[in-house]
Amino acid sequence: MIDGWKTRKEALARHDAQYALFGAQVHGWRSRPVALFEVEAFEARHGLRLPAAYRAWITEVGVGAGPFYGFTGLPDDDAAGVGRPFPHDAEYLDEEGLPEGVDARDGTLVLTDHGCGYEDLLVLSGPHAGEVWIDFRSAEGPLRPWYESFEAYMEAWLRRTEVEWAIDTIGDWKPFAPEAGFLAQARASMDALLHGGRDPMCGEYPLPADGLFITLARLHMADGDLDQAQAAFGQAADFAYSREGTAALGDCALAVYRGDQQARLDAALGGLGAEDVGWDVRIRLHREAIAALDALGRDDEALQQRIALADADDDNVDAQLDVVQVLLARDQVAEAADFLRAVAKNGGDDWDDDDDEAAATAERLAALLDLLRLRLVAAGRGTQADALALQLGLG
Repeated sequence: MIDGWKTRKEALARHDAQYALFGAQVHGWRSRPVALFEVEAFEARHGLRLPAAYRAWITEVGVGAGPFYGFTGLPDDDAAGVGRPFPHDAEYLDEEGLPEGVDARDGTLVLTDHGCGYEDLLVLSGPHAGEVWIDFRSAEGPLRPWYESFEAYMEAWLRRTEVEWAIDTIGDWKPFAPEAGFLAQARASMDALLHGGRDPMCGEYPLPADGLFITLARLHMADGDLDQAQAAFGQAADFAYSREGTAALGDCALAVYRGDQQARLDAALGGLGAEDVGWDVRIRLHREAIAALDALGRDDEALQQRIALADADDDNVDAQLDVVQVLLARDQVAEAADFLRAVAKNGGDDWDDDDDEAAATAERLAALLDLLRLRLVAAGRGTQADALALQLGLG
């Protein structure tokens, strides 16, 4: 069991190099084993025996990487309440029912920290020994049972985190090529969440249902099962705030699989024409339209879509410079200069009233030109950068 958990944790670490998953920026997927003699001394001081699975985890793998912000480890010696009786029979709500001198967290140790003062507690004594309780009192919530054992708690964390990775990667339309074993485990965890009933951890920290079904659809596509993929894309749209836009993205993906660029374009334009399209979905649909028009050789329309994308995503320098590069490739140097000037000027929306707008615009224009020059030189198109600089009066 411990070896299996460790293998899954290490696979998550390898696939989360940017520490994007919940809590990874804090624990960094690092673990530090606790020496067995330290555990035995802790148990002797407090007259208790740690639950076997928790004891094995911290000695064989360690504290650190774990649920939320990671396992905190054994408390200091001044945690006098650890060895006292656990004072609750059911959900605890306030201090009124506790005898004098009794703390609500007697008989527990802190497993993990969620942030905002929320913590998970491992019960060490009494009928509830071995259970994991959650403490939401910092937000005027309850202290209540969460999982019946440390084993169930670990399985819930690993399962949710594997699915979180799948949604963040596959469900966010990114290319994916994970290790085969890791992908199989993530798929098994997805199936467990979809068909295994309500999970308390996902109840408190829900995963996006639309992303879950987009993930499932893309996995069906990878299997070549387009009927199942289409059904899953439909379920994703049912949960999405941009229903028609999400459905259109699914149609685009299926069209790409079939090699039908016209169908891809039709789906993208149809989605862009819908009323419920959110910003992020609109950006993706513009990109789908651009890719389809490029593939179809419809250069004028592709340029208009690039301009529309740059306008919709006005902080995206890549999209803005893409327009300039296309204009330069078409020998429309004056139009490229006008577009870049407009981008530089519009970049001043957040300037303070005291800023010199003209000077700031000129500075931004020069910076954009420098960045563009690097790209053009790398592509063997440095003379186009020179022509643009002359048009801008920066040659």
